[in-house]
Amino acid sequence: DIASMLAEDEAAREMDVPFRFGKGFDVNYTLKDGNWENTKNGRIWSIQFQSEGAFSINFIFNELFLPEGSELYIYNLEGTMVYGPVTSKQNLIKGKFLTDLVQGDEVTIHIFEPEKAKDKVRLTISRVIHAYVDMYDSSSSVLKSATLNCYNNIDCYPNWGEESDGVALILLSTGDAVCSGSMVNNTANDYTPYILTAFHCLDGNETSWMFKFGFRENDCGGMNYFATSYNGSGLTSSWVDSDFALLEMADSPVGNGNIAFLGWDNRNNTPTLGTSIHHPGGDYMKISFDNNGLTTNNTVLNWIGGTSSPVSTHWVVGFDNGTAEGGSSGGPLFDQNSKVVGQLHGGPNVCPPVNKYYGRFDVSWNGNNTNTTQLAHWLDPDNTGDPTTDLLRSPSITVPDLICYSGTTVSMQDPPGVTITWGGTNVTYPTGNTGTSVTVRALSTSTSNTGTVTASFTINGRNYTISHPVWVGKPAFTGLINGNISIPLD
Repeated sequence: DIASMLAEDEAAREMDVPFRFGKGFDVNYTLKDGNWENTKNGRIWSIQFQSEGAFSINFIFNELFLPEGSELYIYNLEGTMVYGPVTSKQNLIKGKFLTDLVQGDEVTIHIFEPEKAKDKVRLTISRVIHAYVDMYDSSSSVLKSATLNCYNNIDCYPNWGEESDGVALILLSTGDAVCSGSMVNNTANDYTPYILTAFHCLDGNETSWMFKFGFRENDCGGMNYFATSYNGSGLTSSWVDSDFALLEMADSPVGNGNIAFLGWDNRNNTPTLGTSIHHPGGDYMKISFDNNGLTTNNTVLNWIGGTSSPVSTHWVVGFDNGTAEGGSSGGPLFDQNSKVVGQLHGGPNVCPPVNKYYGRFDVSWNGNNTNTTQLAHWLDPDNTGDPTTDLLRSPSITVPDLICYSGTTVSMQDPPGVTITWGGTNVTYPTGNTGTSVTVRALSTSTSNTGTVTASFTINGRNYTISHPVWVGKPAFTGLINGNISIPLD
């Protein structure tokens, strides 16, 4: 009953609860319920779902194993949206696997299984979510309507481009509700994937959360974006008083040059202005501004639903431009130096002028003075005492898709200040394999095969390897297709 669910959602708008967008249905579908079709190099399994009237459909898998070479995709009937590939890198170890939302009310799950891995794929679908809110249409946001059009698309504010690369839309473990959050740096600058969000978003099953970065709309003539999602996390610390939660993602984003680790400031300084980047109602990324000095709450904050926040635990942010609503919860608050100083708890869901309340980063720093109720233990692992960190971009590598024996240059962007060692398969490095930029070539003049180029480094005891697939040596064939040189993929 969509009408009654919308009524429930409306009643919960002022509560400190995540934003619900869909209805989940518990199911139990396995590979036995789909169809197999043999292909030249393996076989393809598919199953189709239709949920009439759904704006999008997403899934929860409680079993997922893809052998090397297998790929899972989900696509809609119109062919306008494809999710994937999901590969062996995403095999489920614990918790559940949440897929992204695929537009439309009819979608197909598609798995390719290579011949060498026949009968090794495992999949169990435990939940299907019917979205009754259109998460891909800004006009369906609760506040963005003909009379309350008060949101700012992040793409129209390029000066905040780097900071926006650290903001994520979080799909909670039920698969039908969302919050916002941010990737934050630590004093070791070691790329630990910490996510700062709101305590009231926690649901007890954070191992199954999905984090989607780069979910933004090309609204001001900027570049087109492709959102990237990561699955799984572990809760490191949280504290109800300042409504913070810190999680560590199960997968590292190192290698994705479109992601940033945000800088922060843990000092007890009142910001002279405030800016927040978030996903209201699960919408494309938005930005909101308070152009005046912030204040702290001088009275207890009593939230609808029965919870309360003590005095001086929250920043009071009076938005002059833009606002926030359900789904924005956990979104970062930046000060005048673009440092994170808090995360959204809540406030009235109206257009500006409006006061919103953000848990104070400086209060959360020591929290309740235990490792599990503070930020300090995790974000300053070596006890440096540094009060701030800077934004740190994820390193990535630039590698051509074809590596010939004549050689070519490969390089790392935003490299860390440590030794980088290059390697891979079917390639060699004639002038040395260390440095931010090196020469790579095919292993021999007769090499003609798939291969990889890798870049590895260690920082603060953490080992990272970035890998890029390539074709090495002479292509198996050449030809012209529509005037473009064609090289084989496999």
